[in-house]
Amino acid sequence: MDLERIEKDDHEAAMARAQLYKLAKYSAKLFNMIEEGEELEGWVQAKLTKASDYVSAVYHHLEYERFAKQHIDLGPREFEEGRQAKVKDSLREEWLKHKQGR
Repeated sequence: MDLERIEKDDHEAAMARAQLYKLAKYSAKLFNMIEEGEELEGWVQAKLTKASDYVSAVYHHLEYERFAKQHIDLGPREFEEGRQAKVKDSLREEWLKHKQGR
Protein backbone atom coordinates (compact mmCIF):
# COMPACT_ATOMS: atom_id res chain seq x y z
CA MET A 1 0.00 0.00 0.00
CA ASP A 2 2.78 2.45 0.90
CA LEU A 3 4.63 1.61 -2.30
CA GLU A 4 1.58 2.58 -4.37
CA ARG A 5 1.41 5.89 -2.52
CA ILE A 6 5.11 6.58 -3.07
CA GLU A 7 4.81 5.82 -6.80
CA LYS A 8 1.77 8.11 -7.06
CA ASP A 9 3.59 10.88 -5.19
CA ASP A 10 6.64 10.53 -7.41
CA HIS A 11 4.46 10.80 -10.50
CA GLU A 12 2.74 13.91 -9.14
CA ALA A 13 6.07 15.54 -8.36
CA ALA A 14 7.39 14.72 -11.83
CA MET A 15 4.27 16.18 -13.42
CA ALA A 16 4.52 19.32 -11.29
CA ARG A 17 8.17 19.76 -12.20
CA ALA A 18 7.37 19.32 -15.91
CA GLN A 19 4.60 21.90 -15.66
CA LEU A 20 6.88 24.34 -13.82
CA TYR A 21 9.57 23.88 -16.47
CA LYS A 22 7.03 24.65 -19.19
CA LEU A 23 5.79 27.65 -17.21
CA ALA A 24 9.31 29.00 -16.76
CA LYS A 25 10.09 28.51 -20.45
CA TYR A 26 6.98 30.35 -21.62
CA SER A 27 7.38 33.02 -18.95
CA ALA A 28 10.88 33.85 -20.18
CA LYS A 29 9.66 33.99 -23.78
CA LEU A 30 6.74 36.25 -22.85
CA PHE A 31 9.01 38.47 -20.80
CA ASN A 32 11.16 39.02 -23.89
CA MET A 33 8.15 39.53 -26.18
CA ILE A 34 6.49 42.24 -24.10
CA GLU A 35 8.19 45.62 -24.36
CA GLU A 36 8.41 48.00 -21.40
CA GLY A 37 5.35 50.29 -21.50
CA GLU A 38 3.54 48.14 -24.08
CA GLU A 39 -0.23 48.06 -23.68
CA LEU A 40 -1.79 44.64 -23.36
CA GLU A 41 -5.39 43.66 -23.86
CA GLY A 42 -7.35 43.37 -20.62
CA TRP A 43 -7.89 39.63 -20.93
CA VAL A 44 -4.14 39.09 -21.44
CA GLN A 45 -3.26 41.04 -18.31
CA ALA A 46 -6.00 39.20 -16.38
CA LYS A 47 -4.59 35.80 -17.38
CA LEU A 48 -1.07 36.84 -16.37
CA THR A 49 -2.35 38.13 -13.04
CA LYS A 50 -4.24 34.92 -12.37
CA ALA A 51 -1.25 32.75 -13.31
CA SER A 52 1.02 34.80 -11.06
CA ASP A 53 -1.44 34.53 -8.16
CA TYR A 54 -1.78 30.76 -8.58
CA VAL A 55 1.97 30.13 -8.69
CA SER A 56 2.52 32.46 -5.75
CA ALA A 57 -0.14 30.65 -3.68
CA VAL A 58 1.45 27.25 -4.34
CA TYR A 59 4.91 28.58 -3.54
CA HIS A 60 3.86 30.13 -0.23
CA HIS A 61 1.88 27.01 0.74
CA LEU A 62 4.86 24.72 0.15
CA GLU A 63 7.25 27.15 1.80
CA TYR A 64 5.09 27.26 4.93
CA GLU A 65 4.57 23.49 5.00
CA ARG A 66 8.31 22.84 4.77
CA PHE A 67 9.08 25.46 7.38
CA ALA A 68 6.47 23.93 9.70
CA LYS A 69 7.90 20.42 9.25
CA GLN A 70 11.39 21.66 10.08
CA HIS A 71 10.12 23.21 13.30
CA ILE A 72 7.46 20.68 14.32
CA ASP A 73 9.41 19.68 17.44
CA LEU A 74 9.42 23.24 18.73
CA GLY A 75 6.63 24.51 20.89
CA PRO A 76 4.04 26.92 19.46
CA ARG A 77 5.81 30.01 20.76
CA GLU A 78 9.21 29.07 19.34
CA PHE A 79 7.60 28.10 16.03
CA GLU A 80 5.79 31.43 15.69
CA GLU A 81 8.87 33.42 16.70
CA GLY A 82 10.90 31.57 14.06
CA ARG A 83 8.23 32.21 11.43
CA GLN A 84 8.08 35.90 12.33
CA ALA A 85 11.85 36.20 12.03
CA LYS A 86 11.79 34.56 8.61
CA VAL A 87 9.03 36.90 7.40
CA LYS A 88 10.92 39.94 8.70
CA ASP A 89 14.11 38.80 6.94
CA SER A 90 12.21 38.26 3.70
CA LEU A 91 10.55 41.68 3.90
CA ARG A 92 13.87 43.34 4.71
CA GLU A 93 15.47 41.65 1.68
CA GLU A 94 12.64 42.76 -0.64
CA TRP A 95 12.83 46.31 0.70
CA LEU A 96 16.58 46.45 0.07
CA LYS A 97 16.10 45.16 -3.48
CA HIS A 98 13.42 47.79 -4.08
CA LYS A 99 15.60 50.51 -2.60
CA GLN A 100 18.49 49.49 -4.87
CA GLY A 101 16.20 49.50 -7.90
CA ARG A 102 16.41 45.76 -8.65
